[in-house]
Amino acid sequence: VEVTSSVTFTQSYSHNLGTMAKSLALLTVATASLCQGFAPTSPTTRQTALFSYLDSLNGAVAAQPSYQTSSAPPAATTETSGSTGFCHAPLDYFAFDKLAGKGPRATFDWGTPEDFSRKLADDGVFRAGSWYCTTGGWPSPNGKGATEIFYVLSGHGMLGDEDGEQHYFGPGDTVIIPKGHTGRWDVNTDIHKLWSVNSH
Repeated sequence: VEVTSSVTFTQSYSHNLGTMAKSLALLTVATASLCQGFAPTSPTTRQTALFSYLDSLNGAVAAQPSYQTSSAPPAATTETSGSTGFCHAPLDYFAFDKLAGKGPRATFDWGTPEDFSRKLADDGVFRAGSWYCTTGGWPSPNGKGATEIFYVLSGHGMLGDEDGEQHYFGPGDTVIIPKGHTGRWDVNTDIHKLWSVNSH
């Protein structure tokens, strides 16, 4: 995904969609584990299903993406049958022009960071969606209330720990921020990520 400094979104994918799909599948399994079995299946069943899915991505027919031809904006699908909640949305669901602006961050010490986001799911314990932020940095002194896992679509950033250790990330990286984390955020180039949090 290429994003210009004037915060314009274009669909120019510079990374391998298959690699991203595999990372997101692993992100989903990791999140399901954190949610203590989001779907009522055994770990072996989840692992087998994951590997079957990943194998299908390598197949000639299965790897062909299905694109919407309708001019209507893509919509998320949510099914709530029994104790599971299945959510699905195409990547276009998180296009910049579909994100809601939240305005400038209240606290920052450099740049002019401004947040944009869109949720996909929220059941009160597990939440998922997309977040975009313009360049800037801010302290994060309050302990994070939930474990967060995110996948970076574009941009570069750094999470600093309270002890000063710095963790840099960019496109294609998967990051886990543990519950209780304190430190700081620096968005070095406008960043767009897919995230999930679990209030365990």
